[in-house]
Amino acid sequence: MILTKAVIFVTFAYWGILFILTHIPPSQAPEIGSADKLLHLVAYTLLAFLVGSSLLTTGRWNRLAISAGMILLAFYAGFDELTQILVGRTASWRDWSADLIGITMGTAVCAAVIHLFRQNRLMQLLLQQEKK
Repeated sequence: MILTKAVIFVTFAYWGILFILTHIPPSQAPEIGSADKLLHLVAYTLLAFLVGSSLLTTGRWNRLAISAGMILLAFYAGFDELTQILVGRTASWRDWSADLIGITMGTAVCAAVIHLFRQNRLMQLLLQQEKK
């Protein structure tokens, strides 16, 4: 139960921090130049990985939940882009595309890590303890 709560806490804390960082007005934000798309990709890869980890620790790692999580993140990424306009930033299809690629990558990496850990007896014991 402690692991589940910790993973969920980290997921929502990261998501909140990500929202704050993406809504800093341009006059107060550091210049990132050409790294912008890479930052979008990395930020959403990590977010998708954390969401996938939350699904695993709550026992909801299945195709329906994974698909729903990816769709939720895709809509959130669009919402994030559009609401940046309110603070003087611009919304970009390319940024959203980088977000979507990150969501796909993060989910795939999470699935690969879960597959590897499920092969590990120690990890299986840890997850069984978590369910109690």
